[in-house]
Amino acid sequence: RTAARVVGTELSMKPVGNPRALINIGDFAKMTFLSVKTLHYYHEIGLLPPAAIDPASGYRRYQVGQVATAQVIRHLRDLGRPLEELRT
Repeated sequence: RTAARVVGTELSMKPVGNPRALINIGDFAKMTFLSVKTLHYYHEIGLLPPAAIDPASGYRRYQVGQVATAQVIRHLRDLGRPLEELRT
C-alpha cells in the first residue's frame, strides 16, 4: 500500500505499512519511476533483484522496502553514474 501526494509538480509515492510486503513489478515500476524493462535489466545484471519470483508464472515481486533503493539508483543514473559503478 502506498500513499500518494503531490509535491510541487511531482507525484510522490510514500510506502505505507509493512516494508517487507510484496508488490508486483508494475506497481513497483510506478512507485520508482523506472520502466518494467529497466527493472528486468537491473535484475539480470544483479543490481536490483526482486525479493521473490513466482516459480509458476515467473512474475517478479519486490518488497516495499526496496523502493528507496530503486529511487537512489534512478537518481544516480540521472546524474550520469554508470551501472558498473553502482554495482560495486
